[in-house]
Amino acid sequence: MGMNGLQPAAEREIKAVLCGGGNDIFRILKDISAVFKGKTVGYVAVAAETNPALLLMIRSGFSNLIAHFKSLGAVGAMLVESGNFADAFENDVIIISGGDSQYLLRVLGEKGFSSKLAVSNVQTVVGISAGAIALSHQGVGSVDTQEKVFDGMNFIDVMVVPHSNGEKRRRYPEATHLTEYQWREFSFSSPRR
Repeated sequence: MGMNGLQPAAEREIKAVLCGGGNDIFRILKDISAVFKGKTVGYVAVAAETNPALLLMIRSGFSNLIAHFKSLGAVGAMLVESGNFADAFENDVIIISGGDSQYLLRVLGEKGFSSKLAVSNVQTVVGISAGAIALSHQGVGSVDTQEKVFDGMNFIDVMVVPHSNGEKRRRYPEATHLTEYQWREFSFSSPRR
């Protein structure tokens, strides 16, 4: 029993996959397909909401993406945006896609991502580019083409550099560097509430 007389929340391990990004989402998904075989997937496209052309491309091509998920063994997939954000937590796997890191972090905070994850049955969270930054302690991204270090949500205690290159390796030698299409698996504990 805790000091307040209540049982402490039981913890559970959640798998995290951080990916450096890349323009070919089909290739990225094929590379990490083991994490969603036999599972349902919520594809969070919030980071694309500041880029109307990118968001339109995702929306108009999502039926192809669903077919791709299924061909790789997923049971189903759904597109998640700000308006239906809570639906993401009805899935086994959440994939947080790339785009605007600053906007993504703000929306994830406003929508209560951390607290919703704690009470969900989500088993794996994948962060692609901006999504990887959001899941980490810190990450290197950009705002209006200017490089910026963002404070992430600190699920994974690393500084991550998606789309890394030689110059970024020199500037951030202590960071976890992910080139395009490169990924790494981690895990973190999430208390059950």
